[in-house]
Parts: sequence; C-alpha cells; structure tokens
Amino acid sequence: MTYGTEYVATVGPEQAAWLTDPEHFDGATAGLDNGDGTVTLTDGQVDVLRERDTGEGLPGDLEWDDEHGLLVYLPDRGDCRGFWLVERRRAGRA
Repeated sequence: MTYGTEYVATVGPEQAAWLTDPEHFDGATAGLDNGDGTVTLTDGQVDVLRERDTGEGLPGDLEWDDEHGLLVYLPDRGDCRGFWLVERRRAGRA
C-alpha cells in the first residue's frame, strides 16, 4: 500500500470546471469531479498550484490559514473568491 494526501473542495459548477481542466495543471492530470459538488485534488496537483502561485489572489493561487487550512482562489461569476481544501489521508495501491 502507498499512502498520500488528497484535498477535497466543495465547489459550484464553474469552480469544478476550472479544477478539472488539465490546462491549469501544466497539462498534468487535473482534479476529479466527484459528481456530488466536490472535486478531489492529489497532493501533486496542489504542489503544481503552489509552484504557480502569484500571491495576488488569482485563480489557482493558494493561501494557508493556521486555523482552517488551505484556501484555493477560483473564478466565481467574474470575480475570484476562496474555497477551502479539506485535507484527508488516502490509501492506494502501488
């Protein structure tokens, strides 16, 4: 077994479309739309966002809050706002 971390965001359709578009992950695999209003990102996908972070609150930028965790900025009807990424451990196969 291999273990890792995944991040789950509760988002609307516009944000799900952004998180599942490989263009925003340098052509790598994008987030997984779970079909229930959530999108799951792997730790590797979050690392891609970290590397591209502009620090300006643009789509894909990240912000860390010691109390609440990781926030990702995503487009929201022409504006940009933060959505929490809930961290959880996952088990997988090698």
